[in-house]
Amino acid sequence: MNGKFFFSALAIGITIALINPVHAAARSHDDQQSHDDQQSHGAHVHGVAELYLILDGNELALEMISPAANLVGFEHRPRNEEQRQAISQALEILQAGENLLQLSAAARCRLVKAEAEISHEDNQDHKHDHDHKHDLDHADFSAHWQFHCEQPERLNRLEVRIFGYFPGTERIKVQAVTPKGQFGAELTPSAVRLDL
Repeated sequence: MNGKFFFSALAIGITIALINPVHAAARSHDDQQSHDDQQSHGAHVHGVAELYLILDGNELALEMISPAANLVGFEHRPRNEEQRQAISQALEILQAGENLLQLSAAARCRLVKAEAEISHEDNQDHKHDHDHKHDLDHADFSAHWQFHCEQPERLNRLEVRIFGYFPGTERIKVQAVTPKGQFGAELTPSAVRLDL
């Protein structure tokens, strides 16, 4: 199964299997976010990332989506070399999935594919005189990791080390589908282990 198809299947499988409790919770979580921000961006809540996991046979796929502010401290397009470097470094860290995700050793999983990207959604509706624009841009990082597990039945835990690399991440909402069933969970810096 190639990577792009697998991640499409991941998104479709989780959407069908779960009734989107993570998105609903993220939408209602932070009352400090403006109404317009909530309407336009739904689950885009600073401090909160989303992690989707599916275990299908020997293949384990994970996808994380996080507001850029959680990872680099800003969401606008980079304005200087320091900000460009921050984005580059974040992408590099995300692509090193084996450092971020510790799986049960007995499952003998190895990373076979890792991809990361940042996407910007510019808000063009809020302009002032000349070229001045409100800083209402939104950017999300997304990362995809695919592992091949020789003993998938022995995969019983996942330790997520993202908080140590990106302290702006306060919570990770998880949606998972495994042969044992489907479930949602929440991880925090003091609770990084997900039992599978």
